Amino acid sequence: MPSCRTSCTEGGAHPWPPLLRCSQWDRRVRKYARKTVALFAIFALPACRRPVEPRVSTSGAELTITDSLQVIRVTPNPVIVYDGRSNEIRIEGRGFHPTSNTIALGPVTVGDVASRDNGTVLLLSVPDRVPSGGGAAPLLWVPGRYPLTVTAAGQVSVPYMTSIARPE
Repeated sequence: MPSCRTSCTEGGAHPWPPLLRCSQWDRRVRKYARKTVALFAIFALPACRRPVEPRVSTSGAELTITDSLQVIRVTPNPVIVYDGRSNEIRIEGRGFHPTSNTIALGPVTVGDVASRDNGTVLLLSVPDRVPSGGGAAPLLWVPGRYPLTVTAAGQVSVPYMTSIARPE
């Protein structure tokens, strides 16, 4: 729709809505534009700052997301996944259990992983394929970013985003 200034002269009748003068049309447009911006600020912006829920429920067991169990670094990053072989990654952090850690990388979950170096290092062998579900054959990794979490003694680390790539 053409703007008021190009469709009529100041003081003349505006083509739509009928019987409104240009100045009335301009006031209404500005009024609704201000209301739209105000509503966006009230409703949309607080959703961007919503904190992470402190508790996660999995299979009826309650887990706590904590800072005492933390993933600090994953090497290599990005993880290059080669077809036909597993790929080892090193997860450095703190608060890992000596013998019973569960690592989740995207759709892959590996349990009972022992830590090294006084609970600061985990080694994970990443398979070349991921479960597809429903009895179908496993699929190749889709290159992208995946959350990596460690669960130990009822606590879950904050997700650490890890990149998965295919060799070129």
